[in-house]
Amino acid sequence: MTTVEREHEFHMYCQGKSNHQIYAEECAQRGIKRNSEISQMLPAETDQYDLKELDCRGNYLGPEGVRSLFDVIQANRSLEHVGFQNQGITDGCLHGLLDIIRLHPRLTSVDLSDNVFITNLSAVPLLTVVKENTMLCNVTVDGSRLGHAVQRKIKRETTHNSSLEAEFFKGDYVKLKKLFVRLDTDLSGTITLPELLSNIDIPRIANALVERFSLMDGTEGKRDNEVTVDEFLYYVYPHYKTIRRIQQYAQEDDVQEQTATANHKALTLALAKKRVMVEGSVGRVSDRLLAEEEIDRVVETALQHETVSDDAGRQVNGRLVISRQSIKHGLRSVWTPPELSLDEKRRDFRLSATFVKMLVKLFTQHATSHSPSAGTTSAVDPTPTVPLETLLASNMSTPLFKLKLKLLLPILQRQGLPLDLRVSLQEAVCLLEEYFDVVYCDVTSKTPAPSPPKKAKGKRSL
Repeated sequence: MTTVEREHEFHMYCQGKSNHQIYAEECAQRGIKRNSEISQMLPAETDQYDLKELDCRGNYLGPEGVRSLFDVIQANRSLEHVGFQNQGITDGCLHGLLDIIRLHPRLTSVDLSDNVFITNLSAVPLLTVVKENTMLCNVTVDGSRLGHAVQRKIKRETTHNSSLEAEFFKGDYVKLKKLFVRLDTDLSGTITLPELLSNIDIPRIANALVERFSLMDGTEGKRDNEVTVDEFLYYVYPHYKTIRRIQQYAQEDDVQEQTATANHKALTLALAKKRVMVEGSVGRVSDRLLAEEEIDRVVETALQHETVSDDAGRQVNGRLVISRQSIKHGLRSVWTPPELSLDEKRRDFRLSATFVKMLVKLFTQHATSHSPSAGTTSAVDPTPTVPLETLLASNMSTPLFKLKLKLLLPILQRQGLPLDLRVSLQEAVCLLEEYFDVVYCDVTSKTPAPSPPKKAKGKRSL
């Protein structure tokens, strides 16, 4: 019998029953007495398999008592935590439990602590299940007879599982765009949620996507599971800004650019007084004005850092040249980029309002509008799109700063993103915010040329 056939058979077995009844039948079949507290814990409503937690602490069950709950665990596909602390579980009992856990779609936490009959005979099966079911983020085996090395491996694997969701949703625009393009096989500009989920082989991420996109259907009206690229990014990209927020920001006073300009001028003047020049950009601090004593400390710290570098002491036209890394080291002595919450990341920009205004103008001039289908509602307004190569060929600069968008060409090509793809204004903001440190530079920054060698004194040879 295949796995699918077994699942179907079990589903038919559970129909018309309750968790309480399934437990009672299993106890009767095994010839053991029901645990009264476990019986009270399990709901008696039929076809209601929505338990979130099954914690048996304080109720000693023994191996057969634990086995009597296997069908309850399998029936409740929403179950997230199972607690079998100090239940006398043996290796044989654990192997049966692992068969259930291996395919469970929601279980994230399993407490097997203080089960002294679990030995290293269970090490390989337990590690295999933790690797296969990436939903498992907390498997506690303290107080068992599993070796310390095995316990460390289990901890390492569950920690890795925990990081998978954060890694997917951390904000990698190119990765998410490529996924969307690969699924948009008919070039309609939309994909369906089933198409998306069928291409996600990590259950933890698939479950998170279902939860996030259920918000779209619940608050914005049913869309037959269709998702545009901007809706997709809205729910999975942490720094996504809506078109309304972008247009609003573009009209605000550009305090960020004014602050960055004032700090840049003060730092450049302080470097000039020390007869120092920077190889590249002097840096950009835009969230607050630096005090005069902070500027002096930046320069002194940068000079101290430069004295230990490999290229220390290089001069051009009588001025000491320090590296960009040294000036960054100096800035870190007085300034740390602020830590932002998710809401702040959605609201705040690394791009100044002036640069965002330039982007809005670019899309207004060159874009083609892609409107949603009639009769649908969306969490994200439709927006014009332009080819990616058009965006990267544009020139954006203020009197002191510029964005060298062409620097993204080799990066995007290396990651396999076609340059003829069309991107929305929101996507452009995502891309440039993510790669701001790559494309940003000072208008005045340049690599100083080496000083020409001095001519030796003496008679000229014939």
